[in-house]
Amino acid sequence: MAFMTTATISAFLLSWFPYCIVSFTATITGRHVLTAGEAEIPELMAKASVIYNPIVYTIMNERFRRTLRVIATGNGGHVVPGYSRNRTDNLAQSRMEISTNM
Repeated sequence: MAFMTTATISAFLLSWFPYCIVSFTATITGRHVLTAGEAEIPELMAKASVIYNPIVYTIMNERFRRTLRVIATGNGGHVVPGYSRNRTDNLAQSRMEISTNM
């Protein structure tokens, strides 16, 4: 758990550090430090930080991988009798069960 936390914090810092340095330097000097094209690199690195947490969790946490598998497949890969991956079929089946039970 400590290693996963360290990896998450490191990924966050590595992605935001260039942007912070460029912004801080521009604030202190009062002028642009990079050209418009060059400035996109730290911006994109910072904005890409939202991608890193799921990657770190997927690599390092078995429980997260299992949950992600359930979400991605709809049922964790288990065959459930009467289950359809089509939400419309499941909704129609649920409504039919409710109406027959009334």
